[in-house]
Amino acid sequence: MRNLNHIKLKLSSFVDIDSDFISKNA
Repeated sequence: MRNLNHIKLKLSSFVDIDSDFISKNA
């Protein structure tokens, strides 16, 4: 279960970085 939370956290930061990248380049 701890592993799943770690993956979810990684995925969340990836999505945050990705949307930041998109908005800067819009």
